[in-house]
Amino acid sequence: MIRLIPLGGLGEIGMNAFAIEYQDDVIVIDCGIYFTGLDHLGVNFAAPNLHALRDKRIVAFIMTHGHEDHIGAIPFVIKGGYKAPVYASPFTSALLAAKALDQGCEIDLRTFEVGATLDLHPFTIETISVNHSIIDAVALVITTPRGVIIHTGDFRIDEKPFYGQQMTLKSFQKEKNVLALLSDSTNAEKTCANHSESSLIPTFEELIQSAPQLTIVSLFASNIGRLGQLFAVAKKLEKRIFLLGRSMQQNVELAAEKGYIDMSILTQDIGAHPRKKILVLATGSQGEVRSGLSRIASNQHPLLKLEPQDRVILSSKSIPGNERAINTMVNQLFMQQADVFYDGAHHTHVSGHASRPELEALMCAVRPQTLIPIHGEMRHLIQHADLATKNNIPHLIMQSGDIWEYGTSWTKVSSTRDTRVHLSESIAIMEGLIRERRHLAQKGAIFVAAYQDDDSGKILDWSLESIGISVNIRAVADEALHLYAKKGLFGKDLAEKVRLELRRHMQRITGEKPITVVQVMG
Repeated sequence: MIRLIPLGGLGEIGMNAFAIEYQDDVIVIDCGIYFTGLDHLGVNFAAPNLHALRDKRIVAFIMTHGHEDHIGAIPFVIKGGYKAPVYASPFTSALLAAKALDQGCEIDLRTFEVGATLDLHPFTIETISVNHSIIDAVALVITTPRGVIIHTGDFRIDEKPFYGQQMTLKSFQKEKNVLALLSDSTNAEKTCANHSESSLIPTFEELIQSAPQLTIVSLFASNIGRLGQLFAVAKKLEKRIFLLGRSMQQNVELAAEKGYIDMSILTQDIGAHPRKKILVLATGSQGEVRSGLSRIASNQHPLLKLEPQDRVILSSKSIPGNERAINTMVNQLFMQQADVFYDGAHHTHVSGHASRPELEALMCAVRPQTLIPIHGEMRHLIQHADLATKNNIPHLIMQSGDIWEYGTSWTKVSSTRDTRVHLSESIAIMEGLIRERRHLAQKGAIFVAAYQDDDSGKILDWSLESIGISVNIRAVADEALHLYAKKGLFGKDLAEKVRLELRRHMQRITGEKPITVVQVMG
């Protein structure tokens, strides 16, 4: 019996993880983290909840590529006891090895060459090179005792990639009677064809060469193809490159070790060269609070201060949920009189995800028994499914937490929405605690401590502290304490009466009931 268990990435952008089970043997494809909107309330990110696999034998984790939303959760699930070999392509393996070192985690890491076939009984997995915004990305053709399942990973068809070969459909057309095609849906609503990654070179050359002063390009540090272009352009224009951001430095070093980047034009001292000769490559294109570009925009970076006519190029697409932070950062850059160029207004980015023409070409080449859209919000999954309908290809829309089983057809056997574990660095934060923090942020808190005479019941002294409360409630607390003390209430009984009075008063005045803690000591 084949089961499909999407653990994340369906109905959301990020936290991609997909399990395929035959009998009690399971492979997990990707295991990423989720960033968007979780930097509030002390939560850094979320990882997939693998509870559905607790009684299964995980044969392997198989990574399609090295983006954080595909590999970032591996250290946390390994530490959580889900131990199994992790298979990855060379550059993805290098990223995982660095991550394991940072996290103090031992990963049973097994590197495969792109194009290799993995024998992971009862699964046989062929890896196929695909184009994406990171090197060494692969799709997986998974042969099971019940049929073939294809998982595309994140992909696009690039006619002229900067690194690697063009993804071709021939590798997929040879597969017959494909049980299911699990296909990337991130760009399913984009109707026009993507530009090639190499189409950015003329834009970079023109913008960097014409910049009156220093130039900053902000992009994802994992986009090695884009970084390779910028290094090539900088060398041609005789610029010196300065790297800003820990992940930027780490990934460039890893890419240099693999022979993708020539580091000879790097400089460690930004002040040692004329300002016009400097090209800064910085993290922070998503407006992350402590990132290099955000600190520059808010004039808080210790190494670099913007000057009028410095040029800033944002070479990335905004991840859903980050729009406000990005807009704030861009406005700050403009306020510092920088020349700012960004996707939408200028050709500074091309997507690493297939648009509708590419998605259609792949599904028609494969002609699967069922198309299953993955990697996207619900609107992306549905629009991808609509494209299948137009091509007379059956489809199935799943959500993270669903479990589907194949007998003679696909049937949903169970479902859970408890699909994620919230994390603050490496510490898990339960959903109940998140609710408490949200409640505190929205409604505030009141803390009262009182000392009561054990014999007379008289209130000897008391104090009040509040967080996020705009109403003066000292008189209310004072009246309630003395009133109920005179009525003969002591200790916990008195504290509860005062607590309820304060909450009722706040609800009458503000419409909200804050967290209220009252302690009465003898």
